[in-house]
Amino acid sequence: MATGSKTSPASTPPPPTSIPRHAWPARPEDRFTAYWPPFLNSVENLWKFGSNRRTDALRDARESALKIVRSERFMSLVESYQLLAPEDAEKADGQARLATYSSMADEIKGMKRANEGVHDAGLTGKARRWLSKRVPGCLSASSTTVGSLKDMLEIWNDEVDPYVKSGLTLLKEGIEMYKDLRSNK
Repeated sequence: MATGSKTSPASTPPPPTSIPRHAWPARPEDRFTAYWPPFLNSVENLWKFGSNRRTDALRDARESALKIVRSERFMSLVESYQLLAPEDAEKADGQARLATYSSMADEIKGMKRANEGVHDAGLTGKARRWLSKRVPGCLSASSTTVGSLKDMLEIWNDEVDPYVKSGLTLLKEGIEMYKDLRSNK
């Protein structure tokens, strides 16, 4: 076929039906499955920093919560709640929803970056004590981020699967308990 010539509609294959077009997420990095696992890794690193016998008692609960929120089922459910068709994005409600999803993605990505700054890296003495004082604040902010995600999902979706709700609740409570046990040495 010569360059610049038009193809007839009959010869153009139909678009694949298994991959719907969405207004959100528009970019691959805005997909939940792209930004959620790195955030979880950063929270897990906070849990490991300065753990002690009291916090180690929560290890099984922590691992159970992480198993749920890292599962394919969890991530695909959350991602399905965030899909927004182009025609829905044009409505006022759709615009608000797009802004909320974008803001939530930015919050989770930002917390991941903030948490990455807190890692052991063989620190000793004053440097380790200084960094250790920053962990509870990062844990608090991470807990708030998880709570915000749960709230956002409940606001924009009529029914959120109990697996998603309970996974987020367990993660949030796990972060809070670890922070409290670590802070009350």
